[in-house]
Amino acid sequence: GTICDNDAAPTVVSVGNAAANEGDPLVFAVTMSGVSATSTHVELGLADGTATAGADYKPSYEVSFDGGKTFTAVTGTGVDVPAGHADFQVRVASLEDKIAEGNETFTLSAAANGASATGTGTICDNDAAPTIVSVGNAAANEGDPLVFAVALSGVSATPTHVELGLADGTATAGADYKPSYEVSFDGGKTFTAVTGTGVDVPAGHADFQVRVASLQDTVFEGNETFKLSATAN
Repeated sequence: GTICDNDAAPTVVSVGNAAANEGDPLVFAVTMSGVSATSTHVELGLADGTATAGADYKPSYEVSFDGGKTFTAVTGTGVDVPAGHADFQVRVASLEDKIAEGNETFTLSAAANGASATGTGTICDNDAAPTIVSVGNAAANEGDPLVFAVALSGVSATPTHVELGLADGTATAGADYKPSYEVSFDGGKTFTAVTGTGVDVPAGHADFQVRVASLQDTVFEGNETFKLSATAN
């Protein structure tokens, strides 16, 4: 007698979403439509969202068929799900960096026997937005500009807004120095005038320079001082 099987070969019905802190692995749950008496071949795929393979996550896989107790590295993109298993887990490593970039995403797809599903992985950024750590002192002869070095706590994947401020000491704004700013993001090679008091530090920069013009006069008055402040986040 021949018993004719009426059960379709298992397909992928879902890939769960996953999330992890930057530097920790993301674990995706893959569910099949049923079990098979033989192994089922599943093709895996990764696609960038706001996260980039090689920079934010490793473009490789590990799989587990025992509920996440043990994981085995996958060679290539194909995995054979053992007979009798209707689900498994896929682990993808995220990569640590020192850039404030916000949460980033990528997708994991799984396909078997003509059907596929996709899940989204979220890498949770653990880097704080840059703050100001120091504003260096500056000095110049009367009539020459003073150049202050401003250092941030780190870099960001997006511009960082910095508010600048000037305060008189023994020098007086408008009489001894101009109450305005120029900034440089190329080590002082070029400077650009700032409109108002706010400046957006470009992504990837952890420092910049602020130039303030001093004013020439013919009065003997001794050395004079003023302060430059910078605030971010």
